[in-house]
Amino acid sequence: MRVLLDFHYSDTWADPQRQLIPAAWKHISNVNLLGDSVYQYTLNTLMSLNSAGLMPELVQVGNEINAEVMQYQEQVRFPINWSRNISLLNKGIAGVRKAAEQSGKKIEVLMHVAQPDEAFWWYDAAKRNGIADYEWIGLSYYTQWSKFNLTQMKNEVARLIRTFNKRVMIVEAGYPFTLTNADGANNLLDTVSQIPGYTISPAEQRRFMIDMTKALIEGGGEGVIYWEPAWISTRCRSQWGTGSHWENATFFDSRNNNEALPAFDYFEENQYKVE
Repeated sequence: MRVLLDFHYSDTWADPQRQLIPAAWKHISNVNLLGDSVYQYTLNTLMSLNSAGLMPELVQVGNEINAEVMQYQEQVRFPINWSRNISLLNKGIAGVRKAAEQSGKKIEVLMHVAQPDEAFWWYDAAKRNGIADYEWIGLSYYTQWSKFNLTQMKNEVARLIRTFNKRVMIVEAGYPFTLTNADGANNLLDTVSQIPGYTISPAEQRRFMIDMTKALIEGGGEGVIYWEPAWISTRCRSQWGTGSHWENATFFDSRNNNEALPAFDYFEENQYKVE
């Protein structure tokens, strides 16, 4: 299987509500100096992986970067300073390109925005503000946070491909198989995840994943990465609680000794060609 490496450029989660600069870079206010740090970190990380025979085939420059990257406060601020934003993202892309050059390996670049209904404006603004070349548009698609149904998602994928001439995949998606919480950590996906025409059960999780992947492919997209199939409940903790915030949406049944769920079938079910 090919590997997609995701640089968050943060010490914690990076998402539409949080793009917190790493503590090691927080004192850097000069955009050029910060950009050099991004470049060197990206390049050095990839070359270290290459020396161990672990160079990824795809690299994601930032995670769910709907907001400006590497901000100095906990909660994101808008509007985006596109001059700064693009400067930093381009340095990340440049680090990937340099690693490909030095290693002689082919590495493709992916830019990742959360939710298809939030994507077009971002990629359009990035293009107008001079984003460096990249190969892939990556989308998160969670029904809990997206206003788009499967048909709308399919149509938007087609529009993104048509407008920006990029390949598209869903790099995050999730759907619960139960609403039961197996531990003391609150689950992120709840009743709001249920969409018209689907209920919440192991069989419905499988059906949704198959239908979603088919819709993506019919729109011209090329792949789905599920997040997060194996975040089962353990004694590990996050800053919000002990256990898992996702065990009701994994591919393993926390109520049955983490037995594999039918959702795994979506890998085989979608081995088809759209005519």
